[in-house]
Amino acid sequence: MKEAELQGLCEQYLDLKGAEYVHWPDNLNSLLFSPVFHHYLAKNQSLYRALQKVKKTISRYWLGFPDLAIFSPNEIDNHCLLIELKTKTGQLSGGQKRFHRHHRVHICRTFEEFRETYENWLKVIDTTN
Repeated sequence: MKEAELQGLCEQYLDLKGAEYVHWPDNLNSLLFSPVFHHYLAKNQSLYRALQKVKKTISRYWLGFPDLAIFSPNEIDNHCLLIELKTKTGQLSGGQKRFHRHHRVHICRTFEEFRETYENWLKVIDTTN
């Protein structure tokens, strides 16, 4: 199964569960770092400068951000489950390795592993409230 297919299954599952989550799309990184996009924006200097600031922030904080950030269903706490989805042979990028050094991220390689990680997390946060 390709990573995009695994991502789709996981998001469908979260939608069925009514979970609140964020998925940082890979294509957004591609767009923001695209030379064609920068060439187009160079005609509008103020917009180009704004994009450069966004790009710098993204480079520092978002490259390597996990595929899914799932928020606690309990509104009184601030728990968040971070999940990186990989195929059986998929490797972490340099940005992902850096991000994982500073944050607890679960790597899931199958839908079953994802579902088990999510359900176990729900049990843990339920007992902490």
